[in-house]
Amino acid sequence: MTTVRCDPDIRVLIGSQADRKIVLFDNIDNTNGIASIGNRVREVLRHINLPIPVGAFDFLTIALSVTAADEFVSRDDGAYGFVRSISLSIALAKPAVWKTQTHALESILRFLTGDDWSLSFTANGLTPPTKSEKKRLVRMIDLSNIEQVCLFSGGLDSLIGAVNQLKARPNETLLVSRASTGDQKFQNHLLGRLGSPSHLSINDRPIKPNGVNWDKEGSTRSRSILFLALAACCASAVSLHRSGLTTPILIPENGLIALNPPLTPRRRGSLSTRTAHPHYLQSLQKIFDDVGLGVSIRNPYEFMTKGEMINDCADQKLIHNLAPNTISCGKWKRRNQQCGKCVPCLIRRASMFAANIPEPVGKYEYGDLSTLTFGAKQSVDLAAVRLAIRCTSEDSVPRWVSASGPLPTDELTREKYYQVAWRGLKELQIYLATQGIKV
Repeated sequence: MTTVRCDPDIRVLIGSQADRKIVLFDNIDNTNGIASIGNRVREVLRHINLPIPVGAFDFLTIALSVTAADEFVSRDDGAYGFVRSISLSIALAKPAVWKTQTHALESILRFLTGDDWSLSFTANGLTPPTKSEKKRLVRMIDLSNIEQVCLFSGGLDSLIGAVNQLKARPNETLLVSRASTGDQKFQNHLLGRLGSPSHLSINDRPIKPNGVNWDKEGSTRSRSILFLALAACCASAVSLHRSGLTTPILIPENGLIALNPPLTPRRRGSLSTRTAHPHYLQSLQKIFDDVGLGVSIRNPYEFMTKGEMINDCADQKLIHNLAPNTISCGKWKRRNQQCGKCVPCLIRRASMFAANIPEPVGKYEYGDLSTLTFGAKQSVDLAAVRLAIRCTSEDSVPRWVSASGPLPTDELTREKYYQVAWRGLKELQIYLATQGIKV
């Protein structure tokens, strides 16, 4: 088991015997074996004109700590070279509130990352920015008229969500982003084309200590929890301002990716991203309700394929113009180009074909899929998609979808999940056929 200690006080960390020591909301010289994360996050939140409830800020602290542990503990050190055991201690402003949620949080993280987590909470964590800290700030983000928060990553689904929400409620919608170098460029470009709506963005910037032999973990399955925590801070502040009215947090994600059924038997557990899976969102909602954050999590597109999302967009001219400028590939930073062959890229390309939005082959590193050699490393994802199409019938969809995680007990809701997964698979099959790929 790898022990991880996260605290805003460097003195506490220096005296700790943890395997990984991480200072929160700060940036240190990183020469004494201590990592850091979120050095600008609290500063950004100072610019919100409404007070952030302590419970929401504590959840942000938890999310930052989980993100740091996920990145600084390599899967190579886990059982079978993949499943990690992580003991994480976090300093919070009001730890007693969150101690009641320990087992629920551990269960969520286990589902989200495929690892074994053990959480503990200590006192003396940072509190949200105070009114006095905001007095001298010139530029403030006014949330007084905001009634909903929508996640905005710069991907195609989030763009569709932003277009639809801003068209319906332009002055009541806040877009929230988790940005890093590169992502922010695309996000800002799209925001400008959307009319520069109300927007809040953070870069958590996890920084590894100098001179240590930690291997950074690239899978980062927990990444959505920080995104949601930032949205929860804003939505909870809005809820408090609106005398306790529940504030929606919208997560625009197509149904196939949200469910993310395993394309092959090997693609279960930690190999399967669950950042918008219904079970994860419902479990997190229960925790938010139990601690009284006053927010509701909702995916407006959970029963739509990506192609259906494009065709249903409220501004067809705008989405056709902007969709090619979005990023779907998780590997694009390596060569400053989307690969075109990973699962998110394949689903994206299938949806663009379904919506009749042309993209040049040169847009992708592997633009011509027919040139991929099956059995080679480059074709692993495409081979998995082909296998899923070949082995899945409409009758077997319930078993296939259920393999990704628990679903609601209501039969009508479950059937909707089965059908959107089936239509999403058909979208892929139709597109691959046009590319000369036999399934």
